[in-house]
Amino acid sequence: MPSPVKRLARWAATRPALLPLYERLWPHQATILMLHRFESHSMRVSGHSPEALNRDLAWLREHGYRFLSLSALVEALQEGAPLEPRSVVFTVDDGYRDFAETGAEVFARHDCPVTVFLTTGFLDGLCWFWWDQIDHALRQTSQATFAGELAGRPVGLAWGSPPARSAAVAEATRVLLHIPEPRRTAALGELFASLGVTVPITPPPEYAPMTWSQVRALASQGVSFGPHTVTHPNLATCAEETASEEIAQSWDRVRTETEAVVPVFCYPFGGSATFGARERGIVRRLGLRAAVSAIHGHASNDRPGAAIGDRILALPRWGYDDQMGTSYLAATVSGLEAIKAVLRHEEVYRPA
Repeated sequence: MPSPVKRLARWAATRPALLPLYERLWPHQATILMLHRFESHSMRVSGHSPEALNRDLAWLREHGYRFLSLSALVEALQEGAPLEPRSVVFTVDDGYRDFAETGAEVFARHDCPVTVFLTTGFLDGLCWFWWDQIDHALRQTSQATFAGELAGRPVGLAWGSPPARSAAVAEATRVLLHIPEPRRTAALGELFASLGVTVPITPPPEYAPMTWSQVRALASQGVSFGPHTVTHPNLATCAEETASEEIAQSWDRVRTETEAVVPVFCYPFGGSATFGARERGIVRRLGLRAAVSAIHGHASNDRPGAAIGDRILALPRWGYDDQMGTSYLAATVSGLEAIKAVLRHEEVYRPA
């Protein structure tokens, strides 16, 4: 969390009268927001607060922002049509059950389109996410620290509190993200053994996926769905045949289970080190019209009438963070966060 001084500075910089100044630097832009988990007391899940999401959606409406569906955005980008000012698109990754039971109702209340990217093997019971397995192991072990190696890399972890546990999971995930299978599975097995924990084959309720029945019920309420691979691998660590199968089989599975599909792929993890020209080529060959990443920036037709080309195969997104307050949301959708990212020399999607 930022310091009180930084929070105050961001609040001052995002007064409604100032927002148009930032927006002029990003003409014809749309902001795609990325969410994952939703708070659910019944399932002991921490995530986006429904109350905060409700507050932020109301703020967007009040200040003239326009909720746009992902399919409408992609169509406009492909046609080279200028995007309406203040367009915002909401996406949710992975397919956790807490979206169906907690998050979806908030979007429906505000008549806000939302696209959920489904990891189809997760819904089919073939797997559950390895970072959730780490979180589960840290919750279950009697130990409070780990000092050793993960996949041959020295690691020190401590988890004496929920925030410390989250930080420990993030650090272990960072270390293992670029380790290919089966080395990562072996490293996880060694970690769990050292912690004295047996990880179940199926996820406990707090890590569970939604069901396909819930997918179809949500589709009838206006939610759309796209493919997010079968098992959520780092595609860059996979052989080309495996990467192709992960994308193709996920796309086929989503289309089999629901008609509310969007032909847009979501790269697992989404950073530039987790996909490249090979993965974009696979997406194109499969007939998917676009793909989204986790690279920061705004989707834009800065030259209306011009084709967007391959840039549509790696559309940028910003993470939605309700704990940072509405001023952070304002900074994100207005373009202020993008300006700051450029000044910090961070990786930012550039429309040109």
